[in-house]
Amino acid sequence: MDYLRTPLLFFVSLIIFCFILAGCPQPNSGMQGKGAETGSISGTARFTSGTNHAGITVTLEETDGLRSLSAVSAARNVASGADPARSLALDRSVQAQTNGSGKYSFSNVAPGFYTVYASSLSSRERAVAANVQVTAGMLNVTAPDLNLTPVGSISGRIRLDGNNTGNFGFLVSIAGTSYMAITDAAGNFTVSDIPAGGGYYIVMRHII
Repeated sequence: MDYLRTPLLFFVSLIIFCFILAGCPQPNSGMQGKGAETGSISGTARFTSGTNHAGITVTLEETDGLRSLSAVSAARNVASGADPARSLALDRSVQAQTNGSGKYSFSNVAPGFYTVYASSLSSRERAVAANVQVTAGMLNVTAPDLNLTPVGSISGRIRLDGNNTGNFGFLVSIAGTSYMAITDAAGNFTVSDIPAGGGYYIVMRHII
C-alpha cells in the first residue's frame, strides 16, 4: 500500500496549497490599475473687464453626461420622500479659487463626465458653466474659458433743502438702463448690480 501513499499525499498537499493561495491577496490586474488612473482638469475663469481675476469660485461636479449627479440624486430622493438637501450635501463636488490671472485646476480626477461652474458675488451671472469629459486616453483636460460680468453699486444721499429727514421717495435711476433705487427717509440710496464701467448718468426724480 506504500505505493498508493505518495500520490495521495501529493494530491492532499496540492489541495491545501490551493486553499492557501485562494486566501492570499492577489495583485491588481492591469484593468484594475488602469481604472484607478486619475488626471486633471484646468482652465481659466475671468471677469470680462479689469485685470484682477482672483477669488472666483470654481466648482467641479460629476454629471451623468447631461445633469449633475446632485440634481439626479435630489430628484430620486424627492420621489422616494427623502430629504433632497441631504443628497446635495453628500454630492461629490470640489471647489477651487482662481488666482490673479483667473487660472484654476483640479487634480486626482477620475475618468468621467463633469460640469465646471464659475461663480462670484461680484458678477451679474449667478454662475456660468461648461461640460468636460475625462477619458482614459486623455486624462489632462483643459476646460473652455468661463467669463463673468463684474458688477458694482452706486451709493449716495439726496437731501431736500438740506434737511436730514423727510427725504424718502426720490427715484434714482441710471439713464438708459433699468437700474434704479428709492431713497430712504434720510435720503440714502444704493443702486446695485450695475455692470462695472464708467460714463453712467444718474437721474433723480421725486415721486412721492
